[in-house]
Amino acid sequence: MPFFERPPVKKLTRVIEAGKISRFEVTRLDRFGRKAEDVKQAINWFGRRKVQVIIKNQGLVCFNDRWSLTPATRMIIGVLAEFAEFEREVIKEKTLAGIALAKVEGKFKGRKPGSKNIRKHHQYDSVMAHLESGKSVTEIHRLTGVSRVSIAKWREEL
Repeated sequence: MPFFERPPVKKLTRVIEAGKISRFEVTRLDRFGRKAEDVKQAINWFGRRKVQVIIKNQGLVCFNDRWSLTPATRMIIGVLAEFAEFEREVIKEKTLAGIALAKVEGKFKGRKPGSKNIRKHHQYDSVMAHLESGKSVTEIHRLTGVSRVSIAKWREEL
């Protein structure tokens, strides 16, 4: 999912647009996206809003005092973003090759029928009731045992 389409980032952009944040730290550059172009666009977006971006594992401070990327910083970001995209594509290729081999060997069965249809999940109604009552994702997870990721996805339906 592109960086700016993620629900938490949508909240972040509203806070930034209100001028409440001047610094954004991220653990790794690839947290901005899977495509190199998305990463570059996201970082440039922060610069246009005068929000300093710090990439912690690289010790990289992105913008200079004129809110632009230096040629060296632009190159480092470009190379790291391209490597992150390459790494993601290699992982995808390996996964697909592994699935193909498992199918040939009769070991891969795929997703259980109906598992993509969330309304068929036996806890769906319970989770939705908890969400509507205002409980947090973590509280609902503890009560129902449903994963936080599933609860967060279902919350988007409200």
